[in-house]
Amino acid sequence: MSENTFKIEVGGFTATASIIVKDLVIDLVLFVPGTTDPVNLESKLHQAYNKTYFAKDEKNKFLPAKEDPNFLEDFRILRDEEFPDMHIEDQWFSWTGDNDPKARVNAGKALMDKILDWFPGNRNKTTWIHLVGHSHGGNVINEFTKAIAENNDFHDKWKVKSVTYLSTPFFNKMHQVDESRFHEDCKIINVYNEYDLTQRVIADYSVNDLSAYVASIFENRLYKSGSKEFEALFKEKEKTKSQKDFEKYIEEDLGVNLINTRQEELEQLFKKLQNKDINYNDRLLLWESTLSIFNGLSYFLRLFKEETAKAPKTATNVQNLLLLLTDINVWVNKVKKDLKEGITFIKDDQVKEKGWWTRNITDNVPYRWTYNFAQDLNLSTEIIGWLNTLMEIKTGPKDSYLFKVFEELLLAEKHGVIKVIDDTSNDPEFQFSKFKGSIISENITDLDKYSTRNKFNDFNVFISMLEDAVKKGNPSGNEQKNIKEILFILVSQLDSKDSFKAAHKVLRNMNIAFALLSGPLVKWYLDIDNELKELEKNLKVYKKTIAKYNCHLIANEDLVSDDFGLMEKPGSLGYFAQVSHSLSHMLMTNEVKNELKESFGSRRI
Repeated sequence: MSENTFKIEVGGFTATASIIVKDLVIDLVLFVPGTTDPVNLESKLHQAYNKTYFAKDEKNKFLPAKEDPNFLEDFRILRDEEFPDMHIEDQWFSWTGDNDPKARVNAGKALMDKILDWFPGNRNKTTWIHLVGHSHGGNVINEFTKAIAENNDFHDKWKVKSVTYLSTPFFNKMHQVDESRFHEDCKIINVYNEYDLTQRVIADYSVNDLSAYVASIFENRLYKSGSKEFEALFKEKEKTKSQKDFEKYIEEDLGVNLINTRQEELEQLFKKLQNKDINYNDRLLLWESTLSIFNGLSYFLRLFKEETAKAPKTATNVQNLLLLLTDINVWVNKVKKDLKEGITFIKDDQVKEKGWWTRNITDNVPYRWTYNFAQDLNLSTEIIGWLNTLMEIKTGPKDSYLFKVFEELLLAEKHGVIKVIDDTSNDPEFQFSKFKGSIISENITDLDKYSTRNKFNDFNVFISMLEDAVKKGNPSGNEQKNIKEILFILVSQLDSKDSFKAAHKVLRNMNIAFALLSGPLVKWYLDIDNELKELEKNLKVYKKTIAKYNCHLIANEDLVSDDFGLMEKPGSLGYFAQVSHSLSHMLMTNEVKNELKESFGSRRI
């Protein structure tokens, strides 16, 4: 404000008057997008682009309807109806969107540089900056506040007048706010959703740049060769009438279903299948297709082994996995060799018009094509033994071999996925000093459509258990020694109530199938049977542990619905991590709107 003094003379009298003129204020609103590449697979320079980021997600029926205003559109309406001189920057700012601390720091500095470049005419004008950031966009804003505090070129008449955090995860150590360029009446608004899994837990973990690594995988000759095998296999080919008839026989007449078929039906099914005389084209198609699968599998196994070998020698469980992969690769190569021999025999049999059933026959073995096929696949106890090694578990997460491998791959030094661990909160108050106690918190949990499922108590059990596991493994705030339990809690929410029942049925029917395929090889069958029993024992421990952690977050009506996939249903991890996290930038509540209106200083209609 400025004060002007005037002298007025009337009829010989002189009077002095002062008029206080309010300075013209320019309101500048900046929208900052959040992370768009949470696992850093692409690392594009302008992936988080505010023009597209704050647009509507019209594909998801659980977010506000298409005709409803969203946060950005509400701002535009507010400007058009009440604050015509307000400038909204929602078109030009972008950053990588990577889940990486360095990327967020660089984005904050870039935002400052852009403002100085875009608005040079405002240098000597009173400008109030209003910052709106969703998710890690809020942490980009915090880095922006540090950048302007350290930059002498940032204009003295420019002040931060409001900061609106939308579902921002506030770090314990990283990305701390700097209040030195804030207006004395600055408003701090924090919008959060208690169902937001990203803000509450997932954001604790920043990851390494995986884009170059992923690109190298796609360029790897082993990946390309393996992909070519599978592409050729699934490419639609012209089928003979005989092949179509055989497919119809398998699908309709036999009705193969390993989960729901009863034992007596399965036995009858195999008898029919064994006695079905399939012709030359059908036999050749079966052997050649299976060879393509094993060719592709061989390439991918070698690739996986090649990449896994980069893990440090201290990752003992990964090193053991490498030994297992070596054994599996030996088996795959043996199967490939035998399948090639089988193809040669079938073609030779066609030319010489011999009975093809005579291959691999001994005096006491039935003349069955199923047995020939089983022989070429080299079915042995080792295969189930390898599966048992992978699925080994004695009591719970701590001794699960599979989860030990995951832990080592996530945390491995240099080659691990996770780069930085820093505990996060959905409340920014601990970061502020001047404005501590005056932060406006807006809880939008009731606006999340998951609230209509009446599962809040179940969710609280889940999130409390998960956050306790995170704190237990991260006492210093920058490490994680409890990854296995955290992963187990998350994976347990993926289990539907019938999945283990189905797994046990598959195991039972696999047992019957092996018995029928084996013919008179009783010892071989008994060995397989013992391995299957060991596998069932491991599955029972998994079932018990998962039942302990599973919180039944998905309501029954959503569980049986086919409208969305399991990771998109309300109550799924995908829903909490994406839909619940996105809700804050899809709507503006009246409370937030009124607080923001009070913070604006430009001309009002």
